[in-house]
Amino acid sequence: MSIFPSFFVPIVHAHPTFYSYEARRVILKQGHRPEAFYILLAGSVIANIRDTHPETGRQFVKTVKEAGPGETFGVRSYFYCEGLIPIL
Repeated sequence: MSIFPSFFVPIVHAHPTFYSYEARRVILKQGHRPEAFYILLAGSVIANIRDTHPETGRQFVKTVKEAGPGETFGVRSYFYCEGLIPIL
């Protein structure tokens, strides 16, 4: 049983493209739509967001997700046009 819609699996199988990124490279930026659906084959990624402290009003960056091999990212925004977070 897949967690993805039935139309999705044939698309991924028909058009795979492999990318390799150096450490600490930004793959997606907050507010930008992804140009791909990413399946992590090796290594790890972190997702950070910019936030504002409610009391001081100062901006800061916080990590909201960590992912490893077999995990995916970019799919919600790519297929459903929702907001994104940057992935390092």
